[in-house]
Amino acid sequence: MTIDERLERLTERHQALVESVELFVASTRENFQSTNAGLARVGTMVDQLVVAVQQTNESVASLLTVVESHQRRISGLEGA
Repeated sequence: MTIDERLERLTERHQALVESVELFVASTRENFQSTNAGLARVGTMVDQLVVAVQQTNESVASLLTVVESHQRRISGLEGA
């Protein structure tokens, strides 16, 4: 095998390696972008869940006030 043939084979291998790396980079970039989009959706859902829990806490606090009021009223009626 001559030096020219070896250089040709080395050049072909180098080109194949460059193409592989380019495909890997593109694939990694796509995966990263889709992962970020998924994380953004999860973040939005968590924010919505936080709001729902806060609203639930407020509702429970309001119900507790109503229950306490009714208990006082019933106790007053029973004591009368």
